[in-house]
Formats: sequence, C-alpha cells, structure tokens
Amino acid sequence: NPAGWNQAGLLYRRLGLYEEAKNAFGRMLDIGNETDDQGTVAAALGNLSSVYNDEGNLNSAEENYLKSLEIYESLGDQSGMAASYGNLGVVYGKRGELGKVEKMAKKALALERALDSKVGVATNLGNLGIVYAQRGELKNAEEAFREALNIDKELGRNEGTAKMFGNLGNLYMLQDDLNGAEAMYLESLDLDEALGHRRGMAMTLRNLGIIYAKKEEFEEAEERFRKALAINIELQNKEDMANDYTSLGGLLKINDNPAAACENLQKALSLYKEMELDEKVKQTEALIETLPPENDSDDG
Repeated sequence: NPAGWNQAGLLYRRLGLYEEAKNAFGRMLDIGNETDDQGTVAAALGNLSSVYNDEGNLNSAEENYLKSLEIYESLGDQSGMAASYGNLGVVYGKRGELGKVEKMAKKALALERALDSKVGVATNLGNLGIVYAQRGELKNAEEAFREALNIDKELGRNEGTAKMFGNLGNLYMLQDDLNGAEAMYLESLDLDEALGHRRGMAMTLRNLGIIYAKKEEFEEAEERFRKALAINIELQNKEDMANDYTSLGGLLKINDNPAAACENLQKALSLYKEMELDEKVKQTEALIETLPPENDSDDG
C-alpha cells in the first residue's frame, strides 16, 4: 500500500529518522514503478528529495525534484508541479541562488493561488519572504511572512505557524530588534517542542543563541548553541551541524578561546566542503584566518 509507506516516511522524516524515511519512500517508489502508477512515482521521488534536502545532500535533492517535476508536468498535475517548484526553490535558497528561488517561488505561488491551496500559498509566501529579506526588501518580506502566518493560524497548521514565527524572528534580527526577535523565536520554539519537531527546535535554539551572544549573555548563548548542536548531531543534519559549529566557533573567539574556536570552525569547514557549499566554505575560511596564530609570541 503506497499510502501506508508514504505516511510512515513522513512520520520518520518529522522525527529525524532519515534512513527509515528513505526506506519507506523507497518502498513507495518501488510500488509505483511495479504498478506503473506515475503519480505515486512522482510523489515518492519528491518525498525522497525532501529527505536528501534535510540531510544537506542538495545535488540528490535537486536531481530527484526535477525528475518528479517532469512526471507531474507530463500528467498535467498542477498541485504536484507547484510542490516541485517550491521544493526546488528551497534547494536553490540553500545554495544562495536568490534569482532561482524567486522564480520557483513565484511559479509555485501562482499555481497554488489558482488551485486555492491555502497551505501551498502560505509555504511559498514564506519562501518569497526569505528572498525579500536577503535582498534587504524588509517591508515586502514582513508582508509575505504576516500573510503566511495568518493563513497558517487560520488552518491550525502549527508547523507552518512555527516556521513563520521563526522567519519573523530572523527579520527582526536583521533590523537589530533583539527583543522582538527573541519573542518570535520563543513562540516558534514552544510550537516545535509541542510537535516534537526537533529540527525546528534546533534551528530556533541556535537563533536564540545568536541573540544572547549579541546581548553579551555568553553563557546563555553557549548553552543554546550546544543544545542545537546535540540535536543536529543526533539527526545527522550536516548543514545545521556545520552552522552550529560556526556559531560556537564565533562565540569562543569572542571569549578569547582561539584553540576551541578553531577546532569548531574546522569541523564546520569540513562539513561545508563535503556538501559543496562554496559560499559557506569561503566565509568559514575567512573567519579562521582572523584567529590569532597558535604560536603568537613567535611571530616577528
């Protein structure tokens, strides 16, 4: 029963059990191929891609999303096409390809509005808001996030609501409104804890750590970073692990512990290289170069 495997895969993914999720979606894919049910094949490929995306395996995620999109286009399945466009946008966002993200999010949003799919509208408004925020178009970003938040609240979608609170927190951080950001992140964290959505919890804990670091509450910051890292190591979310190591490294640098800072930044660098996230590799290498040499007193 492909629907049963699909439900199992979605549950495993939410719990961060990625190997189990891939196995379940793989069984779903096998059934689709055996019965020549192209809709099931496309859905299974899309779900597998989402797990690869969670793991930081962006090339496999993109490859399978594109295969899924091709099938949906051949079937004229607009809902599936919209989901594929939105998911490809997330992959391109992780690579920092903002033009591609905007293009995918707008294609998806147009289809979701035509289909009157409120969930899809909210998701893609969130993706567009992130593009606007990264471009410094903060008013457009807030409008997109608020519209998405209202839809998610109306639908009782706590997972989407948690994401939008997180996005608004990020937006307030960009404007140095630390108290506003903290309030949004705490709302997000409460919802993710209630859902058992550990990946979301880890992301928000890191963001709270950044706030406490900016407030010079360094012990609070380090505690949040370490909690986030522990969750991501358990989930084997490589990109988020690398981001946590980077945050810890930056904090330890501020606290005059260059050896520990370097150790954490090197771990981050190794993971970014493994995932071929070139922009993050450059940023981390630059940060490592700002650390004092280990034998500082021997330098001329």
